[in-house]
Amino acid sequence: MSLPFPHLIAGLTGLAFLLSACGGATATATPAASAATTSSPSEQSTELPSSPAKQPTETAAQTIEAIVQLTPSAVSEDPPSLPTPDCASLSLTPPDAEGPYFLDNTPQRASLIEPGMSGERLTLSGYVLTVDCRPLSGVRLEFWQADANGQYDLQGYRLRGHLFTDANGFYRLETILPAIYGGRPRHIHVKVLPPTGGGLTTQLYFPGDSPLPALTVVLTQRATGAQAVFHFVLPAQ
Repeated sequence: MSLPFPHLIAGLTGLAFLLSACGGATATATPAASAATTSSPSEQSTELPSSPAKQPTETAAQTIEAIVQLTPSAVSEDPPSLPTPDCASLSLTPPDAEGPYFLDNTPQRASLIEPGMSGERLTLSGYVLTVDCRPLSGVRLEFWQADANGQYDLQGYRLRGHLFTDANGFYRLETILPAIYGGRPRHIHVKVLPPTGGGLTTQLYFPGDSPLPALTVVLTQRATGAQAVFHFVLPAQ
């Protein structure tokens, strides 16, 4: 015979409780499932602009451009240890004698090295900026120097040339270490000519025999040659 009525009621009540519990679990899981569905790639793509690939590409290009502009050493292959100017302690670069050997109309070039040229390779780099720490772009830098035998070329443009600072005021020159001659220490002549304002004529010296600490480069010996760093500081423009 069938179960007594009270037992049937209890069984139905338990079954209803179980069904209610299962329904609650299902209802709880539904938002998570919905969130997972919302974040799926197929549905995300419907919310993007009509040309979704364009903006990420432009953003990447802008990021690369910013890195290149802020890190000139990445372009010029300067050593990562290139010192940057200390804005808190800038002082004007002092002038020095031009000497008798300057020539006009030099070629524009970032390397003064020519085939067959003897002498230790030297890379000179740094920034041109104002005393209030603003980088100066488009500054013309004229360089001229003696060769490894202490001789100047007075007929042509050997170990002579000019270049311009980039948007960050950065410059880089490849040359050779000049020789000592006539009792004078090693030095490189420089004219610093900004697009506006006054220019500067000076000389750069090397550690060991420099007569002027304020015009002495920071020199490092590397497997590829000597690396010199010097920042030119001009009056506020």
